[in-house]
Amino acid sequence: MRCLWLILLFIALPGHAAEDVLTLDAITQKAYIRLQNADKILSGETSQAQWLRLCQGLGQNLLVNNSSPGFLAEYICQRDIQEPETAEDVPWRITFTARPKFIDIDIQFQAKGRWIPVQTFSFHLDGEFLEDLQKASVLRFLSRLIVESLPTGWVYTHTAVGKNLELIMHPDMPLLPEELLIYELNYMPAKNLWMPKLKARLGRKQQFRNLEQGRAESFEWKRTYSPLREGERYWIQNSKGRNQRQAEYEKKINGETQGFSLLNLLDRMLFESFSSNYAGLRYGHSFVQGESVITETSLLSLLLEMRSGPLAGLRLYYDLTPRAEKEHNGLVEFFEMSRTSLGWSWEFTPPDAWDGLISRIDVQPKIGLLSFQSELAVQDSVGEYQLTAFEARRVLNLNVELGLEKESLWLRNRLWASYSSAKASIVKSNGVSVTSARIGVDAYIDLMKERNWDLKALAFGYAERLSLERDPKSIAAADSDLAIRQFGFNLLYVGGGITVSW
Repeated sequence: MRCLWLILLFIALPGHAAEDVLTLDAITQKAYIRLQNADKILSGETSQAQWLRLCQGLGQNLLVNNSSPGFLAEYICQRDIQEPETAEDVPWRITFTARPKFIDIDIQFQAKGRWIPVQTFSFHLDGEFLEDLQKASVLRFLSRLIVESLPTGWVYTHTAVGKNLELIMHPDMPLLPEELLIYELNYMPAKNLWMPKLKARLGRKQQFRNLEQGRAESFEWKRTYSPLREGERYWIQNSKGRNQRQAEYEKKINGETQGFSLLNLLDRMLFESFSSNYAGLRYGHSFVQGESVITETSLLSLLLEMRSGPLAGLRLYYDLTPRAEKEHNGLVEFFEMSRTSLGWSWEFTPPDAWDGLISRIDVQPKIGLLSFQSELAVQDSVGEYQLTAFEARRVLNLNVELGLEKESLWLRNRLWASYSSAKASIVKSNGVSVTSARIGVDAYIDLMKERNWDLKALAFGYAERLSLERDPKSIAAADSDLAIRQFGFNLLYVGGGITVSW
């Protein structure tokens, strides 16, 4: 059973032509270590120096040496994502991709001019990866995590078989696995198949000794399947398979770096969604009951939410209620309104106990401009209905919004509430002040996912109490009988739309 992973992942198929199989020489393996979007991230001398230290530190730990066994004979730190002319001579590349709050490390193998994905790690990281990941201890654990994830494992140089075999590890590292396999390794590009030729099996003895250059762990030869040559290099890996000790290395790195955790596929998709920028269009219709023209209004909205990049946090919304008309008591009323809001989102991670209900909390202070025009049928002092106008132009108001968001694999729900207020003295706005209280819910549903963007359907609904008040000085004396000083109404919109995220 312990060799089941070999059977499933490394099935050896005999009888294929030699040109269809690549032999992985344990002596000459090279790798590029590169940074995605380096031109944006490495904008200053400090960041460039940090990347160089990170890259060199990781590379040194991936080299074949005595205290931290690796799989590379050589590495090249590469700042530019463009492939150098000598790329065809380098079989491995390790790519760092930094995003807000998490980072990917993608490992690929080159065969027949094609890059084949081998392993991808995604990490949540609260700090700055260039600063946190260049720590010597972090790079040791990270390199070990990478080595134990690859079909190559790490390099073993054979010496004469004795009663016991010693393998040297850095004293900070966890003890090696209980059982190890030694093998030669081939790769078949046509079938994307790794094919080992098993040479020996080792079992760890419960003893080790400390040396100046590290910790020597003792293993015994449990079985030899074919002769090993003195001084020859072979591959060695955990007999239980790859990625068996991720949790151990995650715990080690987390002890050195704040907010570090490995992400599975679902976690990664959620973090990508959290850090996606959104632009969208939505349409809603009034569900208010009654005889007023308010019942006939509709809503068109544009929205932009920046969640990554230098403008991460920016929020921009534009709501338009086109002119609506309705006959009321023999008079034709009309109503139209537009509102622009510009804000900034401050995001917070909820306590772990809330994780089942809430993925994120945000607070958005905003500044807005509201314009409003209407003619409404109002009953005068003798009981007759007459039209009276109420108008507000570019009223400045301050707003604060609280949002609670829950994310799942294909759905994002957001419950929000906001309050805004403005006084007429702030700006020239026909002496009108505005007060608004809103509560609503948005649901984003995945429709299509592409490499660099995705499409979502949006369903929404919100209720609002909007109150407007005019300065008495702005009301003409001749209109005092019909003039409206205060005007309040309820809005309820339900609708849908579409968003594009990137």
